[in-house]
Amino acid sequence: MSLTYSSLTGDKPPCPLSDLRYSSSCYTDCSNHHYKGEQSSGVYTIVPSTGGTAVDVYCDMDTEGGGWTVIQRRQDGSVNFNRTWKEYKEGFGNLKGEFWLGNEKIYWITGKGEFSLRIDLEDWSGQHKYAVYREFRYKCFLCGP
Repeated sequence: MSLTYSSLTGDKPPCPLSDLRYSSSCYTDCSNHHYKGEQSSGVYTIVPSTGGTAVDVYCDMDTEGGGWTVIQRRQDGSVNFNRTWKEYKEGFGNLKGEFWLGNEKIYWITGKGEFSLRIDLEDWSGQHKYAVYREFRYKCFLCGP
């Protein structure tokens, strides 16, 4: 299962253009990396639009045009998802394998702007289904200030 989201606006990150050429610290989500020409899925660094510190995320550059920030990935059962609230708040797993990004990180990343959510499901026999929600807002009442 994969949960991903992407910026609906396709806006450029809120940084001076001169900074965009030399630093990835201005990218606020994976759609910014995609907009600047990144084509390979993998781990990238972003800075949430709400501010804060840099966060490593997994970017899906293949699905439905690319630019999706993956917030959860389960593929083989190698990571136990039966966790405490604190672990879900902070995130767990490995971005190159199975993981939950973390409620707090998702809250900060999606705090400003318009986003869509895509949920991909695949069973053990390879049947694939997905759903796209064009308006996605994430509220974490225990995450914010």
